[in-house]
Amino acid sequence: MKSFFRNIFCAELIFLMCAHLYAQHVNDSLGRLILKDAEDTSKVVHLNKLAWLLRSSAPDSAMQLAMKAQMLAVKLNFDKGDADAYNTIGVIHYRKGEYAQAASAHFSALNIREMIGDKQGVAFSYINLGNVFSDEGSDSIALDNYQHASEMLSSIGDEKKIPIVYLDICSIYLAEKNYKDGLTYALRARDAAVRAQDSTVLAEACNNLGVVFDGRENFAAAMEQFTTAWKISEALDDKMSMTDNAMNIGNVFREQHDITHALEWHFKAENIGRSISYLEALRELYDDLSKDYIAKKNFEEAYVYQVRFKELSDSLFNDENTSALNSITEKWDNDRKEKDLLQKQKADFDRKFSAMRLEQDTWIIAGGTLFALIFFGIIFTLRRKLKNAQLIILSKEDGINTE
Repeated sequence: MKSFFRNIFCAELIFLMCAHLYAQHVNDSLGRLILKDAEDTSKVVHLNKLAWLLRSSAPDSAMQLAMKAQMLAVKLNFDKGDADAYNTIGVIHYRKGEYAQAASAHFSALNIREMIGDKQGVAFSYINLGNVFSDEGSDSIALDNYQHASEMLSSIGDEKKIPIVYLDICSIYLAEKNYKDGLTYALRARDAAVRAQDSTVLAEACNNLGVVFDGRENFAAAMEQFTTAWKISEALDDKMSMTDNAMNIGNVFREQHDITHALEWHFKAENIGRSISYLEALRELYDDLSKDYIAKKNFEEAYVYQVRFKELSDSLFNDENTSALNSITEKWDNDRKEKDLLQKQKADFDRKFSAMRLEQDTWIIAGGTLFALIFFGIIFTLRRKLKNAQLIILSKEDGINTE
């Protein structure tokens, strides 16, 4: 049975390598299209597609493309293109640990998507906001956003994207070392990813399963899951996931007292993480490297990496960054409250207006009926008088007295 699954996995890796070559071809094709495109909505779509494809492998180029798409979309009043550009901008800021900028971009995308009724887009924005707040340390806000996303995806029957929410919820449980619930959601995500043949989700689900087994000190199972996740991510050229996987593999080696291989994988993670400015991962990695050198009893190097860890922590979680994020959140909450108030006022007005219209219609019907009765009464009276007059004339002509 194991060899059967191993053969399937090898076949999938070959497929993914071919897919990577195809993706490069798609990138080149999109680049040529962008050069030929007029300044219209097609160009916005192509800029957004290329930016999204490059978000992991070339985030700086992706950011430039997304910002260009966003400005052109505004010029053309192309709301969907505007929201998609903000979404990519938010993802890139998030991966750099720029949480305030990430939240601002995702709030902008969410606002536009709600306005145009893009329910799937709304769900994705909630997922991305959940990711920002989760990494920033606001787990309750993150779970709230993930719950909104899950409800929205369920309402539109999007079963393929719900596993993403499972992964996000799993990550919060793992951060809290709640391995029981973490395992439940990791398995749900993995099984759904297999059904949907979604390699990206499968890689992250395997990574999360590895974290569960590592937390339970089942190092062999943890290494198997992390290695599987690494191979899938490498085939996809997903440098963010590769960084996470390499860090986790290194940690398992250290926990098994193999410091040589721990350092090898951690330096590999550093090279990849630095290439995409993945600051949050680098922050955690420097703490891991410090632990590696402590285990090796090289306290001088351990201190160097602990200093780097502290400097990045101060940079990512300083008061200014936290204040900016809180300010953006407060503004969005106020905007939502104002929007809810306006909707409530509109609903009240509509009810009152409907009641007024009903009352007016009642009076109009009653008045019309009364007018009709008076009108027909007058007609009836005139007809009687006319008939009497005719009888008088006839009686005079015939010599008959009617008095």
